[in-house]
Amino acid sequence: LIKMKKIIIRLVGFVSFKVAKILQRFNILITIYSDMFGHQAWNIEYHIRRHIKKYKKFPKLIAVKSSSLVPNFGLYNHHKLYGIIVLPTRGLLSKFIKLGITYQKKLPNGRDVNSTNSNVFAITTMKNIFSEDVEILTNSKVSMPLTESESIEANIFLKKYNLEKGKYICFRDRDGSYMKDKSQESISLNKKDSSFIIRDYNINKGENIYDYSRNTPLTSYFKGIDKINKIGVKSVRYGASSNEKCPNKLVLDYSYAVRKKEYDITDLFLIENCKFYIGPPSGDEALAMMFNKPICSINSFPWPYINIPFSSDCMYAPQKLWKKNENKFMNLSEMALVEKKYNREDFISGLAQYELGIVPVKNSEEEIAEIMMEMNSRIDGTWDTERDIFKKYMTECNTSYSSKAILSTAFLEMNFDIL
Repeated sequence: LIKMKKIIIRLVGFVSFKVAKILQRFNILITIYSDMFGHQAWNIEYHIRRHIKKYKKFPKLIAVKSSSLVPNFGLYNHHKLYGIIVLPTRGLLSKFIKLGITYQKKLPNGRDVNSTNSNVFAITTMKNIFSEDVEILTNSKVSMPLTESESIEANIFLKKYNLEKGKYICFRDRDGSYMKDKSQESISLNKKDSSFIIRDYNINKGENIYDYSRNTPLTSYFKGIDKINKIGVKSVRYGASSNEKCPNKLVLDYSYAVRKKEYDITDLFLIENCKFYIGPPSGDEALAMMFNKPICSINSFPWPYINIPFSSDCMYAPQKLWKKNENKFMNLSEMALVEKKYNREDFISGLAQYELGIVPVKNSEEEIAEIMMEMNSRIDGTWDTERDIFKKYMTECNTSYSSKAILSTAFLEMNFDIL
């Protein structure tokens, strides 16, 4: 009976796979709709850009919700305006599609973005994205820009809060409250299919060791905010939720005070119209990627895995790694070569940190201030490129080797000991 059940499941998966293959000929693409904000933003955008690159047409897209949670309803409604059909996580059609995706994953090269098997259902790994589709990441148009009506709403929103397009930055501090809230929400609603349950967050603390390492104190931005304000650029504290009020009067505290008064769609309005986004690796970076906005990724850890932006107008600064047994920092070349032995999951679990005997050290207030000023100057075209001492420390062993983002010169100038 069990064997017969497996045969039937595989047969249904095969039929689903074949149907999806036929639908592609009619410009219909099928994928998964994630319950994590960054994946909700970028995965859909990426799959559509990839489809347009191959077929020269905007697809009719059908997405099955990965769980019953929707991270951002503003983005969800934005997708629906472009004709994207999002199916519930349960239901016969959804189950039929999920069995087809499972079937595809088990095929030879079923996860390889360049294989015919992978191009049926739109599923890819981050490694595929970095290594195979660099052109999509670095030199392709936004497939779903704000609609005319959304742009009108965005202008009204910006005017309401005294913001001008391209005259403010969005920055993100990170304290783990978002992950804690989502995890508690998943448990209270008995959402056993949620990614936030699968990732097993520490409910009391609000993050696991890996997430804690990416947390960035609010105060670490204040010196940079003061500097950038003096040259006429405002600062908006970005993010879905925060338990701490920002005491800095120069900051529009969107995360704590404004967002609860508005709708989810204002998340999109702020990012689409900002000068650049700066923050630690998080899903908000993915929304900036969706709109092709310049990204300044600070406190990148583990570096240089997937947590750095992609295009040449982006910049990053990694966390330094202190070697406890040797009482010194690991240099950048050593950091890059760590990926030969450890994968990103080894850092998420803490295994790599333990075996290497390292402690990540967050970017300082002084470093972040200079990084912010450098990012602003590069965008304005006033940065003195003769100062640049950037060198490509990554090797072909690194997942993000093909990234065109720049390692911050200001960061390197303040840390010659890791060169």
